[in-house]
Amino acid sequence: MPMNVSPQLKSMIRQILVNCHLNLSYPKLSDELDFIHRTSSFFQNISISYGQQSFTTRARSIDKSPIVAFYHSTPWKNPALKEMADLLFVSKIRRGNCVIEKRAILIQSKFTQTGQRLWKSIDTAQFFLVLRWPAFTRLKPRPQKSFQLQPRSLAWGTYAFVGPNALNSPVYFASSRIFKGNPSEPIKGFENSER
Repeated sequence: MPMNVSPQLKSMIRQILVNCHLNLSYPKLSDELDFIHRTSSFFQNISISYGQQSFTTRARSIDKSPIVAFYHSTPWKNPALKEMADLLFVSKIRRGNCVIEKRAILIQSKFTQTGQRLWKSIDTAQFFLVLRWPAFTRLKPRPQKSFQLQPRSLAWGTYAFVGPNALNSPVYFASSRIFKGNPSEPIKGFENSER
């Protein structure tokens, strides 16, 4: 969160995150699709403001689309064919009509019935994708040539274990790579979603 966001707006954003956690806790999550649906619905159209500053979010399920191919181990063998992530979030902070920060967040989720980090169930190729963002080729929905993800805004990927007993445990693993860029540039897929 940028340093120049008012403490009041920061507090309001924290409350939204608490409310999201409660939304995922009751009733308990039944499976991965339940997590995807509830989370994308919750963040679909949040808009709050304090003074001249405002915070908005959009969310979209991208489960099974797009499918990408990339190399994740050496020696290079066959490329991995994986979904890019389960969820895409976009959040914006404005001062008046000026966007002062925009973030895109990709989350790859795995459902678990326990509250522990189940390393054996991690898909290492998917984990590598959201952690390192290697060059990849989009295969579906429309094939493209290989390219390197270089977001024009703050962005990161997260690999998360979710489930009825996982919410109170530190069960997500965020990429340390943060991409910085021009907050006025549109994020692919949300070009026409300005409010």
